[in-house]
Order: sequence, then C-alpha cells, then structure tokens
Amino acid sequence: THPGITGIHYLRSLDHLSTSGAGSGDDSSKMLPRILSLYIFIHCSPLGVTGLAQNRRRHRPLCHSSSDLLEDPSDIEPFSRLSSIKACNIAGLGPSVEVTFSGRARLVAVTGESGTGKSLLVSKVLGLATGAKFSSSILSTSKPAVAEVSAIIHEPHLSSFATSLEIHGIDSSEILCVDEDGGCEIHLRRTLIHNERSGRTTTTCSINGRNVSVKTLRELTAHLFTRVDVAVASQALGRPAARLTILDRGVPEHLLIDCANKRDDYKAAKRKRESIEGELKSRVLPQNIRGSKDDLDEDQIEMMRHWVDELDSFELRVATFVQNTIAQDGELGVSLKMLRNASWVSEQADTNEDFSLFNCILNLRDGLRVTQSQLESSQMAYESLASVRDFSAQIALENTRKILYEVCTDDRGQIFEAVERTHELLNAAEIAIEECARSIDGDLIQILEKRAHTGINIDALEGLIGDWNGLSRKHGIASELLPKCHKTLREELDGDVKALNQWPKAKEDERRAREAYSASCAELSNARLAVSVTLTEKVSQLLPSLGLDRSTLEITLKHRSGGLADPYTGPESLGVDIADFVLLHRNVPGESDGASQAKGGNVEKVGSSGEKSRLLLAMESVLPGSIGTICSNVGTIDVRMKSDPICVVYDEIDAHVGGRAATTMTELLREQRKSSHIIAITHAASLAAKADQHIVVERWSDGEVGPATRAYPVEGHDRRREVARMAAGNLVPNEAEKF
Repeated sequence: THPGITGIHYLRSLDHLSTSGAGSGDDSSKMLPRILSLYIFIHCSPLGVTGLAQNRRRHRPLCHSSSDLLEDPSDIEPFSRLSSIKACNIAGLGPSVEVTFSGRARLVAVTGESGTGKSLLVSKVLGLATGAKFSSSILSTSKPAVAEVSAIIHEPHLSSFATSLEIHGIDSSEILCVDEDGGCEIHLRRTLIHNERSGRTTTTCSINGRNVSVKTLRELTAHLFTRVDVAVASQALGRPAARLTILDRGVPEHLLIDCANKRDDYKAAKRKRESIEGELKSRVLPQNIRGSKDDLDEDQIEMMRHWVDELDSFELRVATFVQNTIAQDGELGVSLKMLRNASWVSEQADTNEDFSLFNCILNLRDGLRVTQSQLESSQMAYESLASVRDFSAQIALENTRKILYEVCTDDRGQIFEAVERTHELLNAAEIAIEECARSIDGDLIQILEKRAHTGINIDALEGLIGDWNGLSRKHGIASELLPKCHKTLREELDGDVKALNQWPKAKEDERRAREAYSASCAELSNARLAVSVTLTEKVSQLLPSLGLDRSTLEITLKHRSGGLADPYTGPESLGVDIADFVLLHRNVPGESDGASQAKGGNVEKVGSSGEKSRLLLAMESVLPGSIGTICSNVGTIDVRMKSDPICVVYDEIDAHVGGRAATTMTELLREQRKSSHIIAITHAASLAAKADQHIVVERWSDGEVGPATRAYPVEGHDRRREVARMAAGNLVPNEAEKF
C-alpha cells in the first residue's frame, strides 16, 4: 500500500532475503521476522524502496538467477534473437544435440571445459546452417548430417530479410508469417549426405521448408547472423578491402548505393567506348588508302568505287559456289557444313580465323584432295587385283590343277583324299579373288565416288582460291581479311561508318560517367574519413580500460594509384580509398628523452593476439556488425540489406585477455546486447557471471551411444559452481564458489 512500492521491488527484496537465509539454514518459520523487518524498513527508513533497490544493484551477488541480471525482466520488449541451434550426426557432437536460448536473455555465455565442442556446436553449426563451407571431417557416419537454426526476427530485421528475399526472386509472403507480437520465426535447415563411393557430398538447404541453393542461403542470412572468429578477423585485417568494409558499416547507405551505381555506369560507358575503338582498329583498308573518305581526292574515290564493284562481283561468285555444294557425310561433310554456315563477313572470324569463309574453302579443298586420292588408290587396287585374276592368278591355279591330276590317278586312298582337299582350296582361292574384286569395285569405289560427288569441280575450286589470293595481294592484305576489307570500303564509300559516328558520343559519355563516379568517390571518401575519425576517437577512449593505457588507434586514408582522376573500378572494393589501421604505443615518461614519441605500426603486423582481440571487440562495439562482415565468406553484401545483425557469436573473443581488460570486455559485450543478441563462447569467469543466460556444454556418455555433447542452462547454485570452476579449476572449489 506504500505509494513508492512496486511488486517487482517487493519480490526482489524477498528474493534477496530468502536467498541469504537459505544459505544459513533458516527455515520458513524464521522468515516472518525478516518480512516484518522489511515492512518496518520500507515505512520508516528515509531511504525507502528506491534506495533499497539501488543499494541491492550495487551489492547484488556475482551470480544469481537470470532475471536478476536483466534490468527489468517484466518489461522486456520482443527483440530479434537466435532461439535454438541443433546438430545431428556431426562428428564430435554425437547423434543429436540442441542448445536453446532464453527469450529474455540478450547476452548468453557458453562455457565448458576445453574440448567439449563449444565452438563446434554454436559457431560451426550456425555457420553450416547459414551456408558456410565445411570440411568432410565433420561427417562422422554414413547417416546424413543436419544443421538447424531457429530465430525470431522483428523490425528492422524483418523488413531487411523480406527485401533480401525479394532480391533473390522469392515471394516473402510464402516464407514469412508475422505473429501478433510483430515477430516472425525463421527456420534454417541444411542436410549433408556423403557418398563414400564417389567421394562427393550433396547438400540440401531450406528456409521455413522452402528449398534454396547454398549460395542463396548464404547470401540471405549473411547480414542476419555474425560469427566473430578472432583468428579469421585478425587475418582479414591484413586485406585493404576488409579494412574499408569496417569503415563502410558507418557510412550512410545511400552513399554506398550511389557510388556503386555510378561505378557500374562508368564501367559500362568505358566498355562501350573500348568496344567502338576496337571496332575502328579492326577496320581493314587497302594499303594505298589512308584516312577517311574526306581525306581522299576524286581519283581515289573513283578507284574505291571500282574496288567495291569488283569485290561485290567476287562475293556473288563465292555465294553461288557455296550454294551449289551438296551435303555429304563424314569428315568432308563437316567441312561442307562449316562452309555453308560461314558468311562473307563472319562474326566468328574476328575471334577465330578457323571460322573465316576463306579457311572453310581451304579446308574443303584439302578434304576433296584426300577423297580424290583415296578414290584413285582404290581404283588402282581394283585394277591390280583384276590383272591378277585375269592372268597370273588364273594361270597359276590351272597349272596347279594339271600337276595334281598327274600326281594321283586312283579314285580312292589317302593320296586321292589329299588331292581332293587341295582342289577344294584352289576353288575357294578363286572364289575369294572374285569376291575381293567385287568388294573393291562395288563397295569401296562406290562409297568414295558418292563422297566425292559434292557438286564441286576441283579445278573450279582451285581457280576460286587463286582469284581470292590475287585480290588479296592486289590490296596488300591477308586473304582471310578480304571480306572485311570489302565491308570497310563499302562503309567508307557510303559514309556509313557507325563506329566513327558513335565514337565521339561514347567518349563524351565515358567522360561524364567518370566525373560522376569521381564525385561520388570523393563524397564517399569524406564519409569514410568522418567514420575513421569517430572510430579512432571512440576506440582510443576504450583502450585504457582494456589494458592498453598508453595506446591509441589511428586510421589513415589515402587514395589508390590513379586517384579521383582515374577512379578504381575493380571488384576488390568500392571507391578510391585505402585504409590503414595503425596501433601506436607512447613511451612512459622518463623511459627515454622523447617521452611523447609514439611507436607502432599496422595492427595486422605489430599487434599481439590479445591486442587484436581487444581492438576487434572495441571496433565491433562502436560499429556493430563491422567485424562480423569481414569474417563472412559471402563477399560484398548488398547495401540494401545492411543492418545490425540479429545475433553476434563471439568465439573466445576474450582469449589472451585477463584482469581489468577482461572485465571491460564483458561490459562492452553487455553494451552491445542493446542492439543485437550476443552469444559469447568464453573461458572468462567474469563474462559468464554477468551474462543474462549461462549455458554449459559438456561431454558425456550413456554407454550405448558413446561419447557425445550436451548443452544445458545453469542457474543458482549450479551456475555459481560453474563460474567457480572457470575461475579456479579444481584447486580451491569451495573458496572459489564463495568468492
């Protein structure tokens, strides 16, 4: 009934008394005096309920229930979060393991002994479910390996994800179903099936039951879930493009979109100008004609008309020759098909001379020569066999028969039987010679004669090739280029050189596009400079609390070679900037004559593992999602989908850090939970103690399945005992738990 009392204050106070009483052996009968004391305190103390609540916040136990660590659990509004991760048949985790995250916990600590599979279960499985690459070593059995992730998304992530679906051609209304709280559940599933015979692994992916490709899955979820791996992020800092990606997280989206569009426009204009110039360079004119029609006198123009008429007639002659050819089979048929498909000015001839009409004619001539040679050889073989059949072979067979008649005069006996068998063989030999002759004359020669019947006279073909070479020599060009010379002469004579007409406009369009892109790059550079100044200032302010008392971060920007005059259009990064992250350490006064002198270098070169971890967390705190982006394997994320991530998973971000710095890192993570769901895989007791939810991962075995992994939340005494284990191991468990 007190006007300042609220239910939450009263319940928290009772909870404080009951917890302290339970530790000293009080029973329920001794609780009434405490409650009465609380009543008297509330009504009589000038401190009142508000003071009690504030005092309790200052001196609350290090580890308590999850609700105590949240500011106002009863007033928590729905927020985008990761709700569960599940793995089946993944090596190192066992048949099935699932970890579920509380709907009210914004900062979750995942702890356990080394080797229990914390990173594998949380970070790696999340990566698998969102389309990351994998190693075949995770496939432990012949059974399919499955990675599943469930999340609840609210605005602004809901609109961002819907936009992402539409960009990939997926109707968001078929995937998303918004509940009464304005949230939407998304379920990601990826199944890996390994074929031991082929050694290949097939993958199927789905979002809320809708099958998608791995690439689509990866691109759809890259901006929703961030996995910060210190080793990967530290290595990424060595890439200039990654450093710019960090800065771009603080750049307004419309600048990035505008710059990307202007870059694409400039690249398109540049390609068009280069294409026109390439066409102009590929124009073929006779050696004695230089320049355009405007540079020629009347005699030269008249000569050009004569050449065009001459080549017009020759083109018609070639076309008539091609039309009179007859299709055939075999290699000669292929040459005929290529000839009939080729044109006077073949587009393919520009890139491959084998497709030019002239070369097709040469190939046909060579094929005809081969066929003619084969036909002549076959006729010679037939004539040779015929002469053998008519003269020598016939005489030899008859002489042999006469001699055999003289050998045997009887009509029975062994000699008679032997002579009869010989006569039969001689008859067979005579029949075989007859069949050979018929085969050559009836089959082989007929096939070759039919193949040679192409409607082409070899002499006429040779004459055509000779005239073609003669015209080419006349104009001083290669034979393959004669049709192109004909086309160029005609265009020049008609004043219809499209490339010449288009080139001035293409060059002007490129200039304007370059200027527009340069202006956009300059604007983007200014925005990046502003972000770098802010990031330098805020990160440097955090460094002393992270144990880097006399250290500062300096971010410098410079232009690429070419600068704004010739802006960079490559795929590595957007704009013309190169960013360097420099870590400087100032001397302690009295150490040297130059007390204010700073030493250091690029972070990726001079920073230790602990320094990099602290810098990465500080930068992620100032620019949420920046470090996770450089850890992603997606590449450049569409700026239309740029938003703070739903969930950030830190994989031992506090490794190599201890003491005051570790405590500060914990506070930074607690601050980050205001914008994203934070899951920290950690060995730091201070972080585990101040998390909203504490999950333990451990190895176990039931004797049937074998070693496996399980994950479960801990609270109260179990949580204090886990934090004590993290702080002291098994050395002084009781003292550590009291602490």
